[in-house]
Amino acid sequence: MARALYDRELHRLENEVQTLGNMVRDALRHSTDNLRRDDLAASERLMAFDRDINSRRYRVESEIMTLIATQQPVAGDIRLLAAMLEVVGELERMGDYAKGIATIHVRLAGWQMPSDVLDRLEHMADIAADMLGRALDAFERRDAAIARAVIADDDTIDAVFNEVFAATISGPVDDARAIERANYMLWVAHNLERAADRVTNICERVIYTVTGRQAVVEEDEATDRGDAVSVFG
Repeated sequence: MARALYDRELHRLENEVQTLGNMVRDALRHSTDNLRRDDLAASERLMAFDRDINSRRYRVESEIMTLIATQQPVAGDIRLLAAMLEVVGELERMGDYAKGIATIHVRLAGWQMPSDVLDRLEHMADIAADMLGRALDAFERRDAAIARAVIADDDTIDAVFNEVFAATISGPVDDARAIERANYMLWVAHNLERAADRVTNICERVIYTVTGRQAVVEEDEATDRGDAVSVFG
């Protein structure tokens, strides 16, 4: 009976992680869609929505810690619960990136980004959201192969980021306002690129949870790099 109750609680917490992931995936997509439509009210709602993401993250984290303390899970479950703790942390940070984009939009009120840059930013958001959805699927299925495939796709979003960078720095260099706007556009792209890095971290954790071995990737983990959220999150 005790094991059955424990299993139900573990399953419920896994569902909570998936729910949080879907919230973050929607936030990433909405962040650039709001830019496209220049919907400031929607961006302000997205900024407020970040509080829901944060509160859910910490509630799930607290419940995981309570389960560990009260149920004394076996070694295999400990690895899963540790993975869940890391995943919710990565998801909360991705939510910060979406909030950061919304904050930038509000600061740029009344100014429309160039359509070619918007196209690329929306493409980056779509890639990041798709990667996150597949990473969550890999976590739910305990599928290391899916996780490795998602990690490989990080190169795609990096390539689009480079396109945004090239398009942005080609603007005028003697217009202070234009330079400021270009800088904001780069922060948006950087936030999206960082979100994809966080997805890669989740996938690395999936691989470790399944195989017991650390994933080997060419780049440093996202947590070791500069973080755009410190300015706009």
